[in-house]
Amino acid sequence: MFGWILGIAVFILVIMLRIKVKPLFILLMARGSQAAALGITFPKYTVPQPVTQPPLDVMAHRVNHVSHVQSLLPAEILILFCLIFAIVFKVTVMLYRARRKETARTRLILEVGNGTDSIVLNSMDLPYLAKHYHIKLT
Repeated sequence: MFGWILGIAVFILVIMLRIKVKPLFILLMARGSQAAALGITFPKYTVPQPVTQPPLDVMAHRVNHVSHVQSLLPAEILILFCLIFAIVFKVTVMLYRARRKETARTRLILEVGNGTDSIVLNSMDLPYLAKHYHIKLT
């Protein structure tokens, strides 16, 4: 579908370009052969000379970017921050799992009514997914 729309849009743009450029071609064709030159110069193509880059030492480059971390924070403090972050993450995951167990995943809703009026009553919230329950009405 998108291809058809894009194709139609391109076709319309080509027609609009032809309408706008056609007067320029007519003017160029009407120009006599003895007329002065237009003064258009085309750029000349030259082959670029390859430039060799000096070899890059990745480890020296890394040391330049990472060496200031050691002066700002000693290794012991970095290990302590990692340990604190791991403990906070573990406690957050435990709280999330405990909260998820408490939330209702299924709601049993009772709708009572006739063909014109109806009332929706929230009967109970159930902790498990609906596939775990079997409801039998008599």
